[in-house]
Amino acid sequence: MWPCTTSSILHRWHQHQKVQVDSDEYEIIWVETMWSLQLHVGRLIELRIWAPVKVDELDLFGKELMALTGQVLARGQRAVICHDLRELGILAPEVSDWFVRMMERDNPRIERVGILIGQGATHALQIERMIKQAKNATRRIFRDDASVIAWLSEVLDSAEVAALRQFFGTRQ
Repeated sequence: MWPCTTSSILHRWHQHQKVQVDSDEYEIIWVETMWSLQLHVGRLIELRIWAPVKVDELDLFGKELMALTGQVLARGQRAVICHDLRELGILAPEVSDWFVRMMERDNPRIERVGILIGQGATHALQIERMIKQAKNATRRIFRDDASVIAWLSEVLDSAEVAALRQFFGTRQ
């Protein structure tokens, strides 16, 4: 779905099954994914997370995010992150607590974070609570992609804005 580059991390779990059809053998692969992290251009990190979020995979996710923000820091910059959480749903308490700790740890590494959420009220309240607990006013929640693009574009260069628009599938 999303191209994988040296600065892009897609986390996947694979299940394989071989199937015989007539005389041909095929391998069917199911991929269950919890997140997608990408750094295509500049300091813009593109992040999608969707359900189910598994507690036992969170530490690996945190390490991979730290690796991408570390690449940006190595260039003397702080990361700008766009989250697409529209497919996430409600998080278990231990998962939301883990994300709050991760956000607190990442505060010095980020300049701005735009978070696109779905329409669910409970999901929005949970994400708002997590952001408040992380104590960084540079994180904001949005309900539509145009608003998150406009807000993040204030601090991005033209190549980063183009990548952001592509991430959300918009043109302009």
